[in-house]
Parts: sequence; structure tokens; C-alpha cells
Amino acid sequence: MDFLPDTFWELVVAVFVLIGAVVAVKVGFTFNINQWQESKRKRLKEKLQAKCPHAVPIKEGGNLGLESSFLSPSGTTAWECRRCGVVTYDMRGATHMLERYANNPEQYIKQEKAFLKAHKKLYG
Repeated sequence: MDFLPDTFWELVVAVFVLIGAVVAVKVGFTFNINQWQESKRKRLKEKLQAKCPHAVPIKEGGNLGLESSFLSPSGTTAWECRRCGVVTYDMRGATHMLERYANNPEQYIKQEKAFLKAHKKLYG
């Protein structure tokens, strides 16, 4: 029987190679690249929405200020962020966040950088 390994260790290696080949074939048949890309895109979009500051800088007279990026489509009670697309029904949290950013501009700049980084990952 020339096809059998000569030593015990060769037999162990052959068994592991065979198991690895079976696992690779199984993964190859069950892996769906389109489904993986869609789930990755969904995760990145959720991260983008979490990092969005939901505010845009504006120039008021001679000063810089912040304005909420939430808009309410007519006929609805929902508010949608025009930057990231997140929908909310309660503007109290957004108003509080806007006041916090107005009082602490460094925090807004940090959040904006994180948002732009996530935006670049998602949209290129």
C-alpha cells in the first residue's frame, strides 16, 4: 500500500490537510460575496449615522454658528438628517446636542472628523 504515509506524523498531517480542504470547499460553497458586501455596507452606514454630528456650520453676521441638519418632510412628524439620513421623531435630543456643540466647538470638530472618516470609508 504505497498511498498510505510511512510515519504517524505524515498520517496526522494528511488528516489535517484533508479536513482543511473539506472546510475550504464548504466555506467556498456557502459564502455569498454579495450578501457579505451588503452586510458590510449596512454596518458602515450605521457607524456613519452614529458618528454624524447632525449639525452644519453657518455664518451668522460676522460669527460662526451651528444649525441643525434635521429637516421634517411635509406631512410627517419625522425629522431626517440631511447629512446621514437618520430619522428621529423627537427633536429634544438633537437640540441638546446642538447646544453642547455650540458650547464646546472642539467636541464638534472631533465628531465632524470622525464623521468624515466614516463617510470616506462608506462612499470612497
